Amino acid sequence: MVLQWVTAGILATTSLIMIRAGVRAMGKTKSAIPANKIKSTIVNATDVFSQPIHGVKFYEGSFNPEMSKKEALDILGFGKNVRHVTEEDVKKKHRKLMLLNHPDNGGSAYVSSKVNEAKDYLMGKSSRD
Repeated sequence: MVLQWVTAGILATTSLIMIRAGVRAMGKTKSAIPANKIKSTIVNATDVFSQPIHGVKFYEGSFNPEMSKKEALDILGFGKNVRHVTEEDVKKKHRKLMLLNHPDNGGSAYVSSKVNEAKDYLMGKSSRD
């Protein structure tokens, strides 16, 4: 019972702090947005999703049926101008991507299999052997 009251108090206090911060932020804006800008902003919001995030252009197209060096480098996130990749670099990139895309953590099994295939290809361990 006491725990419920404490939780409710914390929730109410957090809500009030958030409302106060929002009101302060609105008060600090120097001018209101004109009505015609609001409509154009809403219409242009869909364009945001078609633009690359932080200047990064994503790979367009699907995976090739046979893994190539270029595709393996793209999957693991190495740049286009990479000539030589060390085994340690491949392991670091692979680990980072697998932590983000592992199927046990809600990631795609297909993407994680492609990440594993790219690592194997760049380290010289081909499943075709």
